[in-house]
Amino acid sequence: MNIKPTLHMVIWGDAHYNTGEFEPSEIYHEPWGYTTVGILVRSDEKGVTVASDIGQDGRVRTTNFIPRAIIIHEYSLGPLKPRKNRKKSNESSSPPPSLHS
Repeated sequence: MNIKPTLHMVIWGDAHYNTGEFEPSEIYHEPWGYTTVGILVRSDEKGVTVASDIGQDGRVRTTNFIPRAIIIHEYSLGPLKPRKNRKKSNESSSPPPSLHS
């Protein structure tokens, strides 16, 4: 499966646990929020899978699957594009002097 690299962000709620002794009123009784950003592999009715790496052959690694039922928000951050080279502030627009002049 060859994917078009698109950056994606998912905000989701996860289960958590507490150790120790607490009064019932002290327990945090909500999903714990997480934000995951990665290269979109798939988004469908089952959930979202993002990867941290994509190889030159299109294969992905280090994936994270988030079930649809626990997703709070999902955002496409756009396709990945090469960054344009910017001149450094101390560079001039003229070419550098030749070593052989």
